[in-house]
Amino acid sequence: MEIEKKFLLRRLPEELDRYPVRHMEQGYLCTDPVIRIRKSNDRYILTYKSRMGLEGQNDQGVRVNQEVEVPLNQSGYEHLREKTDGNLIRKDRYIIPLPDGHTGELDIFHGVLEGLVF
Repeated sequence: MEIEKKFLLRRLPEELDRYPVRHMEQGYLCTDPVIRIRKSNDRYILTYKSRMGLEGQNDQGVRVNQEVEVPLNQSGYEHLREKTDGNLIRKDRYIIPLPDGHTGELDIFHGVLEGLVF
């Protein structure tokens, strides 16, 4: 199970380059349920993600998903990548430790989504 909550940033963290970063490319084969392929640095993943019907019930903006990740090899990823019809998302994900012991993930998008930051 995955529980995620998104926050609006007022500014980017200083010295962003001191945090670990994953260079990511992802494409969607289906959106309901979500079936996604992702390249994260040198790792290839197929993800199945279904909503559990709990969005917004306990805390505004919280989304709960059932998520299953399956490793792919590079050739499997490239074969499935063709099925996305070139609709790929590219982003850098910075992994940022937070003072409360949790981890924040900051996504900075490139390409057609240039300028978008989550």
